[in-house]
Amino acid sequence: MPAAFASLTIRVSLLWASDDRPFGIAIANPTLVNAPDTRSVYKRVSYAEYTESKFPQYLSGGVTVKTKDGRVLTHREDVNRRNGERALTNADTVAKFMENAGLILPLERASRIRDLVLDMDQLPAAELARGLSAQ
Repeated sequence: MPAAFASLTIRVSLLWASDDRPFGIAIANPTLVNAPDTRSVYKRVSYAEYTESKFPQYLSGGVTVKTKDGRVLTHREDVNRRNGERALTNADTVAKFMENAGLILPLERASRIRDLVLDMDQLPAAELARGLSAQ
């Protein structure tokens, strides 16, 4: 990942998380990236290599936030979500799909795709292909 993109992603992610907004692929929205409140954060955020990373076994990471009142808040994830003992449940996976698909598809279409994929082992291949390619 190019450093400039990593820096932007980290900055937008922190802003998004600090405001208790839902977190996901929606943070890549150009409207959010260019919003005045997002842009004002860019100058106050920096990043560095996470030297305690467990990579390549896990996608570890950490964050340290220094607040205006001088507090230092630190959190780290040694084992990333979706890995081993932190695997997503089926319900988590479906919810994540619906959230992401909802960014570009009407709810009805996203729901139809979800249902087809969840039932794919019981559907003839031709029916699955038709359903996934239908407009």
